[in-house]
Amino acid sequence: MFEFFAFETSTRQELRKNLDVISQMKYNEEHGIVPKTIQKAVRDRIRISKKAGTDITEEEKDPESMSFEELQRHIAKMMKQMNQAAAELNFEKAAKLRDRMIEYKKHLEEIRSEL
Repeated sequence: MFEFFAFETSTRQELRKNLDVISQMKYNEEHGIVPKTIQKAVRDRIRISKKAGTDITEEEKDPESMSFEELQRHIAKMMKQMNQAAAELNFEKAAKLRDRMIEYKKHLEEIRSEL
């Protein structure tokens, strides 16, 4: 019984959102407004992302130029950061860290195979 009411409520919320969008579009059309995407310079985006704390790069060296030990340290550091981000429910940051960590591990394996 509860599931039905929860579904009904979410359906009503979706309908309300759709009506808001439709009324906005109607208003824009009546007043000759053409929505445009905001265009910002790349520097503005970088500045905004740094303020928001979403930038995870720390001016580090390229993985190809790191030694075996440096790669191991960076992988351990990224693992801690990834777990911390996941604990804070910042899954986007955690996924980015995971992807970088995978890249670092590939280079670590390349170095290991050369030894």
